[in-house]
Amino acid sequence: MFKETDIKITNLQNTGLKVNSAIKLHRIVTISTDLIKRELGNLPSSYHKSVNDKLSSITKVFRHLGFCN
Repeated sequence: MFKETDIKITNLQNTGLKVNSAIKLHRIVTISTDLIKRELGNLPSSYHKSVNDKLSSITKVFRHLGFCN
């Protein structure tokens, strides 16, 4: 299911991805680089502003709820 915080990746040129994909910002976690086995693809710069804007709005919600300092 597509959420408001998801970003659809439909322009696969220069991504290395084989199918249309999505960045699910509500599921981002931090892990050790030792656990990464391979890269799935690259995010073109045309998507950077959208990711930054949505992450900013998510962190504002968390701050409002008292989860972030």
